Amino acid sequence: MVFSELTIGDFLEEMVEKDPNQEFMVYPDRDLRFTYQQFDERVNLLAKGLLEIGIGKGDHVGIWAKNVPDWLTLLFATSKI
Repeated sequence: MVFSELTIGDFLEEMVEKDPNQEFMVYPDRDLRFTYQQFDERVNLLAKGLLEIGIGKGDHVGIWAKNVPDWLTLLFATSKI
């Protein structure tokens, strides 16, 4: 796959296949750490929830938040829809 064709969701899935236990995200102020595998599971759960409430490909989703894990999770989840 050509890099320009990758979505961030595709990137995450490739990294889970390549090195699932590599640390991906660290939030020291909240004492949170996620590997690629852990983060992907979190992302997939949110993507499933968004689909269940009727959000689909092409819909606009907004979030107003500080730089928190949930913001990044939503970004990746919407890219998987």
